Amino acid sequence: MSSASPSSAAASYPAAQPAYPTTATPGAITGVENIQPGQPARYHRIQDVFRFDVSKEWVYQNWDRKSTGLGDPEFFGIRVALVTGTERGDLAGSLTYLFDAQGRLKHISFRGRTADTTQLVQFLTQRYQFERMEGPPGEQLYQVRSGSSVYSELRTRPESVLLEDAPNGSIGVVLELGRPGSNRPLKPPAPHLDIPEVASPTPPDEAAGADGESAKKPGLIGKFGPATQAQHNQVLEHRWPD
Repeated sequence: MSSASPSSAAASYPAAQPAYPTTATPGAITGVENIQPGQPARYHRIQDVFRFDVSKEWVYQNWDRKSTGLGDPEFFGIRVALVTGTERGDLAGSLTYLFDAQGRLKHISFRGRTADTTQLVQFLTQRYQFERMEGPPGEQLYQVRSGSSVYSELRTRPESVLLEDAPNGSIGVVLELGRPGSNRPLKPPAPHLDIPEVASPTPPDEAAGADGESAKKPGLIGKFGPATQAQHNQVLEHRWPD
């Protein structure tokens, strides 16, 4: 499988037929927040989890808590909470394995956060031949592609909301890792539409009771606040794939 040069990466690519299964069906499991008080954290190395020589039994033995379900009639999904450590380059989030009817691992998806993508990028470029592509402003994009078809993809972007209790989670990570040699391309990302926020009009009864000084105050004050982490994760979840 060959990879295209960055100069051709910006070109749009057609919908894949058949489309690759999404990972939305198995119940959601997030990262470190699922570790119960007093329960020791169980770390897994990046090179141990992003590999295709594992079985469903291996996943069951290495995670105490998991969510299972069918992501597609052809595949069986197992979703687990992944924490690789406490350093800046470690990952925390949800990891999903998709197996075919013969029990072969066909696809790995990850949704989570880190504070430094260097370790992950080096691993993917060396092990799976990911190449840097031209992405949206502020976003890092790496892909494995052949012509117009994308088979694996890594997208990282600084989080818009930083949490005091998660200082190492400043970068959002979305990884779709297809089995090497797979003939099932990823689905292209849905078009993104930016809709400007508009302040809601002041109710007539409030407007009537306002004095001259308060009537001159900008209508946007108090209308907006920073996005919650749940809202931001929802945007990240739907950016790629759907």
